[in-house]
Amino acid sequence: MRSVKHMDSSLIRDIFEMASSESLNLGIGMPYCPASVEVKQAIVQALEDDETFYTPNAGITLLREEVALRYTYQGEGSVSSENVLITTGAAQGLFLAMVSLLSPGDTVLLPDPGYPAYRNIARFLGCRIETYGFDYEKMVADSEELFKKSSKGPRIIILNAPSNPTGAVLTKEQFSELAVLLEKNDSFAVSDEVYGALSYDAPFLSAAGFLPRERTIILSSLSKESALTGLRVGWCYSDKGVIEKLKTIHQHMVSCAASLSQWAAVEAVRRGGERIKTQMGKNRTLMESFLKKIPGFEFTRPPGGLYFFVNVSAYTAGRPFAEELLKKEQVITVPGEAFGERGGRFVRISFGASPADIEEGCRRIRRFVYDITRA
Repeated sequence: MRSVKHMDSSLIRDIFEMASSESLNLGIGMPYCPASVEVKQAIVQALEDDETFYTPNAGITLLREEVALRYTYQGEGSVSSENVLITTGAAQGLFLAMVSLLSPGDTVLLPDPGYPAYRNIARFLGCRIETYGFDYEKMVADSEELFKKSSKGPRIIILNAPSNPTGAVLTKEQFSELAVLLEKNDSFAVSDEVYGALSYDAPFLSAAGFLPRERTIILSSLSKESALTGLRVGWCYSDKGVIEKLKTIHQHMVSCAASLSQWAAVEAVRRGGERIKTQMGKNRTLMESFLKKIPGFEFTRPPGGLYFFVNVSAYTAGRPFAEELLKKEQVITVPGEAFGERGGRFVRISFGASPADIEEGCRRIRRFVYDITRA
């Protein structure tokens, strides 16, 4: 049964509501960087050109064409604007994908820990939930569990690489095996690639290069790669027939993504995410240099994304650690249990903050841990 009563409120929001306006934010889910000058100019130009009306439901053609070009480089062959639907952020795209594919009683295989909306939308739709975990040493999805549960024929398999909150990725071998399983078991993949542009140690691998397009919906946006979280613009990429079904739902939800955001997105897509990736790579190195000096912290450097996922079980569970840290040192982090049952030993610490906030925040965390060990 589809009911909002089956959805949980976000523990992430609960933590932020506990914080004061003076709290130092290492729970932030976005890069601190401002929008580029060129993107700002694109918005101004769109206003001057009176681009303030409805756009086509699927989005302006130019933007869809620019997005489609990304997937021609993934070895996808013939790709056009008809393979792309512009959404109000990847979050709306996720809802569209799940609503279009799922019926009550269907099984959803999703990552744990993982983005909370995956689980909550599945519950809202009355679906059964199965989960797979991660190999934290290799920072990849747990192959044995992923393949075993994928073999049971879930209706959809949700992929997220680089992962929120772990930063873990998927390998070529994992994608190849999943491609076989999707066909064999009549399953679909929903691949959340919002953090794809923030891949630091190796080129990003998109599902588009491996999985059958007619059985895959790729979600992405400019929120992380271009630091445009407030513009709420993203996209779904899939087979033309799938996109048409998504568009039918989309037009009844929002009509279209905001026109000014779409014109800004044209410029952002053309420029790519190298500016943000470079700064976040520096931030990752900076934060790691501080965290590795804190006794009892267990973590592996994330190959992508915006977060260190730190095991703090040497002291306590993740939630009391985050709550006491906020209370005593005014530093916001996110308990791992916000992302699923398997995250209970962890806290998520974001390097999306400014370098100054990273340095000060890590100094306070170290002081907090030192006080624990002396107690």
